[in-house]
Amino acid sequence: NSGSINVTGKDSIGVFNKGTLMIASGVNITGKDNTTGIYSADGTATNNGTITMTGASVKGLVTDKTGSIVNTGTVAVTGKGAVGAASLDGTITAAAGSITADGTSGIALYTGGSVGGTINANGGTIDAKNGAINVFADKGTINFNGATINTGANSLAFIQSSNGGIVDFKSATTANIATD
Repeated sequence: NSGSINVTGKDSIGVFNKGTLMIASGVNITGKDNTTGIYSADGTATNNGTITMTGASVKGLVTDKTGSIVNTGTVAVTGKGAVGAASLDGTITAAAGSITADGTSGIALYTGGSVGGTINANGGTIDAKNGAINVFADKGTINFNGATINTGANSLAFIQSSNGGIVDFKSATTANIATD
């Protein structure tokens, strides 16, 4: 399978899931300011494709309620406040591939929402550069089980808030932190 989904309208979503969804390896999703690549409110979405979002407050992957997303593809977000993967109350599994945030106040992995979601970083790479934050557990839990974390110069590796967020290293995890 191949194809493209271009998200151009403000506050728009490229793919909204409430069932079972598979994004094939040949599919590209792109978006600009205040748009989301994949939003799963229920059911399971699997991303094997490429998501490239560029602009302020863009989001690559978002789960809410009982939604689940498995990522084995590439997610790259660039821009102020851009978020690669946000689990608000659902679950995101980074099984392989990469999730990258590039830009001031951007976040590669974020858990928050009303109760807090879960992100399982089981493989692949999680990257933050140019002022982005790699991991921000506001509410919910971010579990590391073998993913590699790359934090660029002028970026931040981890934030765990006082709202109940947890960052848990379940097994060996490589963290590369650059200097100026």
